[in-house]
Amino acid sequence: MEKQSRIFDRFYCIPNHEPWKDSGSGLKLTLIEKLVQQIAGAIAAESTIQNTCFTVKLAIAPK
Repeated sequence: MEKQSRIFDRFYCIPNHEPWKDSGSGLKLTLIEKLVQQIAGAIAAESTIQNTCFTVKLAIAPK
């Protein structure tokens, strides 16, 4: 749970049992979160042992 709360932190990479696989810079989710916020949306993550689900909510403009 502590790792999940930091998933959108800049430069944070969740420790991996195989460090040579997709280490990355830890910026991808931070940039996605900022983009979603710029368009007045929200993003959340839910995780289980085998799956992670990201939910993006966007406002619909009235016609």
